[in-house]
Amino acid sequence: MNEKLNDMKKIVFAAFCTVFALSTAVISCEEKVKLHGARLSPKEIIIPEDAPPQKLYLYLYPRNTTEPGVHWETSSDAVIAVSQDGTVSPVSPGTAYAMVYQGERALDSCKVTVNPVYHVESVDLDRNTVKMGLNSSRTLTVTITPENATYTGIEWTSTDNTVVTVNGGGMITAVGLGTSTVTATSVDGSHTDRCVVTVVGAPVNLLVNPGFEEPVELEAPFTTLLHQIGWTQITIGWVREFYESGNEKSGPKGIGPGSQTSVTNSIRASRHNGAVLSAANSVYFVTLGGLQGDCAARIGTAGGNQLGGFYQIVTVEPGETYTFGAIIGMRGNAAAQVIKDYEALKLLSPDGGEVYCEVIINPDIPEPGDVYERFNNQMAFIRNVKGIYTVPDGITQIRFQFDSRPFNGTLGQIPVTFVDGCFFEMYLEE
Repeated sequence: MNEKLNDMKKIVFAAFCTVFALSTAVISCEEKVKLHGARLSPKEIIIPEDAPPQKLYLYLYPRNTTEPGVHWETSSDAVIAVSQDGTVSPVSPGTAYAMVYQGERALDSCKVTVNPVYHVESVDLDRNTVKMGLNSSRTLTVTITPENATYTGIEWTSTDNTVVTVNGGGMITAVGLGTSTVTATSVDGSHTDRCVVTVVGAPVNLLVNPGFEEPVELEAPFTTLLHQIGWTQITIGWVREFYESGNEKSGPKGIGPGSQTSVTNSIRASRHNGAVLSAANSVYFVTLGGLQGDCAARIGTAGGNQLGGFYQIVTVEPGETYTFGAIIGMRGNAAAQVIKDYEALKLLSPDGGEVYCEVIINPDIPEPGDVYERFNNQMAFIRNVKGIYTVPDGITQIRFQFDSRPFNGTLGQIPVTFVDGCFFEMYLEE
């Protein structure tokens, strides 16, 4: 019995020794997995001085090392602070390094640049009022002061999203009639600027009988005069005063002493049915398109070196922006093979003495949409002329005028000008 008990003790003791030996061997193996190196991520960060703490990630290799024994340091505690879990906190502007060590051995480092914070002082929109047509869009541009502001985020809002919507980039879209205020607010400091957006329907042409259609006879001899259909003919006195010799406004085709200066006896509204050229009372039918309706105002005949023009007075609103224009067709000089140049569409003071805005029509400088043709050795040209004008304070009436000067060539070689589709209306954002 005692022998058996002794044998059992021996077996248990042997088993214990085996387990102890195995565990000692495992421990001995683990102690041999040494740290060969480390890598930080990211390798460089740039942060403002008011940024929250930034975590750096440390990758050890081999991964199963049993003796990392690492610690963190900063190259300048005046710039950054580094905690022992690799968290970097900005202290003041400057550049420093967050470094990881094993004992005295440097393993890796991260360059940290701390920038000063420049707070937003103001925001300014490029427009504070906008008038738009229904379903149109445009983008408001915001300027942030100072230019080097640290946080440049802008939040956009509209007081009435059933009238105007705005996206995160400042693009406004007119979705309903009415008025809405769009506000740009800086994320830093909540500085604001506003734009009042008015959405209107189709603009209204302020000119009477802009296409010279009513009431005009549609058969020869076309005797209706423009003053009978809402327009006023310019006078030779205005021409002589405005285009006097040496007047810089006269341009290359200005008139001077000795020039023939007569206003056409009748600036007629001539039927064209698609034609744009006329000599005397005959109509040249050409392939040019672009005129409107059955009639167009004609300046010039085959009887002499004539000039002419006509105008209307329109009532305007100070500070409002208007767009204006007309379709201009010209027949060129047959002998010289040129087209009359320096015609002009003008906005003037009601008495015609001051030019507010002028659009020069120069066929020698092509524009998109121009049409050129030739018929019976005649050159033909059509242009859609357009301008934009913002009315200054104090102005409530404007004279919309087209005038045509004499052609500086041989009598009997007169270009003829046609005018159609005149418009003067409120400008809407495109």
